[in-house]
Amino acid sequence: HLSLRRQRQMCIRDRAWPAGARADYMKDCTAAASQNIDAKSAEKHCACGADKLNEKFTTEEIKELMSKTKQPSADLRTRALDAIAACRVVK
Repeated sequence: HLSLRRQRQMCIRDRAWPAGARADYMKDCTAAASQNIDAKSAEKHCACGADKLNEKFTTEEIKELMSKTKQPSADLRTRALDAIAACRVVK
């Protein structure tokens, strides 16, 4: 029953992320963060950011933030940056 509980937790945690979007976010984020910090710290920072976005944003808002074709609104970008700021890694 532990594996079922784990699966349920994963589903709950990832509910806001559209299919594949969390993986795309992690790939883009770790690539950018790795320029300034080591890979392990970048991974940790980005996972934290993904969790913060998942907690505070709807699926539609995450889709807008992750859109490759349309720039998200200034308000949405600011809210996202504020949410992720708690994850900042100090060198």
